[in-house]
Amino acid sequence: MMDSDTLAEARKIVAGGVQEGVTCPCCNQFVKRYKRALNSTMARWLIWLVRTSRSTTDGWVNIKRCPVRGGDYAKLLHWGMVAHAEDKDGGKRSGMWRPTEQGVEFAHSVTRVPSHVFLLTGQVDGWASTTTDIRGALGKRFDYLELMGLVP
Repeated sequence: MMDSDTLAEARKIVAGGVQEGVTCPCCNQFVKRYKRALNSTMARWLIWLVRTSRSTTDGWVNIKRCPVRGGDYAKLLHWGMVAHAEDKDGGKRSGMWRPTEQGVEFAHSVTRVPSHVFLLTGQVDGWASTTTDIRGALGKRFDYLELMGLVP
């Protein structure tokens, strides 16, 4: 960023480019607004977590036991469907997860939630106006082109 640029100008540059992706003129971080679907892997993982948590005394489950592969399950935090236990140092490395009441209701097809979350620098930046239930999410496969914004 040149000395003559102001913070307001930098914000304008970033705000105007987040849909396609833009490099921040202040910190050189690549910034893009991602549209993430609640997909079938996430839905299958949540169902496994809800079922497995019922057999524990406190609801916490070590995800190393999970037969569903993929790391998208952590995105369920954005929907408020899961909680992640902190380790002894206050970090999030324990591997222990449990469903929230919202997650249990969604897994049992009691509630609907937004079908997509919009993420900007890893934080929620909005929600889709469309909703989904567990059956709809189970039918939604991960789509790389949709994630990258390459599909209209």
